[in-house]
Amino acid sequence: MKFWLSIILIVGPLILGTFLSIAKELKRRTKIIVWVICLLICFCGVYLLVEQKKAEEEKAKAEKFERELLERQELRGRGLTQEYIDGLGENPLLRHFFNSGQNYKKEYKFKQAIKEYEKCLSHPGATQENKVAANILIGNCYYLLSELKKAEKHYKEALTISEKVKDKTERLEGKSGALNNLGNVYADLGDFKKAIEYHEKSLNIKKERGDRTGESVCYANLGTVYADLGDLKKAIEYCEKSLGIFKEIGDKAGESKCYTGLSNAYDGLGDFKKAIEYCEKSLEIDKKIGDKAGESASYTNLGNAYFGLCDFKKAIEYYLNAEKIFTETVQTHYLKMVYHNLSLAYEKLGDDENAKKYKGLANSK
Repeated sequence: MKFWLSIILIVGPLILGTFLSIAKELKRRTKIIVWVICLLICFCGVYLLVEQKKAEEEKAKAEKFERELLERQELRGRGLTQEYIDGLGENPLLRHFFNSGQNYKKEYKFKQAIKEYEKCLSHPGATQENKVAANILIGNCYYLLSELKKAEKHYKEALTISEKVKDKTERLEGKSGALNNLGNVYADLGDFKKAIEYHEKSLNIKKERGDRTGESVCYANLGTVYADLGDLKKAIEYCEKSLGIFKEIGDKAGESKCYTGLSNAYDGLGDFKKAIEYCEKSLEIDKKIGDKAGESASYTNLGNAYFGLCDFKKAIEYYLNAEKIFTETVQTHYLKMVYHNLSLAYEKLGDDENAKKYKGLANSK
């Protein structure tokens, strides 16, 4: 509608001006005035057409970014975030807010958790260390909500404040956590060069401090970024480094994340059987430790691997398991991805009714 209105505003005045310019009864001065008015209307039409084109390009760019982001999340899962709990100190009130926030986070009520962590941030007696810790906690919640720009803002704030912390140990712990988490944000935004830079800075600090858990998290995240870049051998190398440390320190949740990273890498290499093997290891751990978010990621990855093997019925089974958990844990921002995958799997089976149903759900979210 807007397009045709612009065309009319361009073409109409030109036709009118041409017609009136040959009218013998009009004086030359009147014809000039008419032509000026017609040209002004034409310019308005051209302006509207250009603005409409810009708006369409921006919309297409935004839609393309959203699709690419979903595709990356489908392949990579989420990066491992770090917290800086010690920065909250021994203030019992801050600890109360923190515990309350953690309880909300366990229930996937991230917005309520943010409100509790913000109380730590705004407390009149909050130290620089407290503010670093609170900003990181808030950023982590926004990251899990896929509100990446808000997460970035809080991580950057934590990084800036960390430079003012006098105690070197506390300063480095807060700084390395913020750097790692910023690396995750930039990876999700597609700025992989920047993501690697931040993860490596965090890794160097973790090594300097002898923080084996933090070191392993950095290796895992670097593996994820290299998988995004298509360097799957390097991704496997980093994931295996991370896995070795997590096993050494007995961190089952970290171990599961490494299996997820390895499964994604082997899926990318087309070795779907090996991808399934690692997915099943991850799923087994997730069920034992009650990690619903990890469980849903494992189901999604298993669905992807079976899809790769053309076992579409099995793929649908796992996608439906993932859908159920995403709905239960209010991780609705992942449902679009699952619905998209389900529509493709049903389409492959020739089930047009379900393919159309899930395609509609994917487009409506």
